[in-house]
Amino acid sequence: MADTAPGKTAQVEVWRKGGAKTLTVSTGKADDEKVASNEAGSAAHGRLGLAVRPLTREERGENHGKGGLLVEEVSGAAERAGVQPGDVVLAVNGAQVHSVQELKDMSAKAGKHVALLIQREDRQLFVPIDLG
Repeated sequence: MADTAPGKTAQVEVWRKGGAKTLTVSTGKADDEKVASNEAGSAAHGRLGLAVRPLTREERGENHGKGGLLVEEVSGAAERAGVQPGDVVLAVNGAQVHSVQELKDMSAKAGKHVALLIQREDRQLFVPIDLG
């Protein structure tokens, strides 16, 4: 399946009820939503130092249905404050964050300091970030 292009079909042999069965499956196309960039114009990455993406359906389930943004890369102010890849950003300055655009907007409106509520494993913590 890994070698099958998106939108194409392939034959897959599976074992069901003690015997081999051939199934025809089609591959889907993953959404290629750009969630962060290293470009200077990226408010969330540039100002906070975060590269984030929305949680997948499975990740939301593992996170007890809570939304948030998964931190994939950390640099700058967020790294100095202790944010780590794998953290989930739940809120900015007390307001829940649901999308990358919301995080960008909130960080652009923030003054010199911002407080992130993050989920790290089984605990939540506030991380104050000095934006200088």
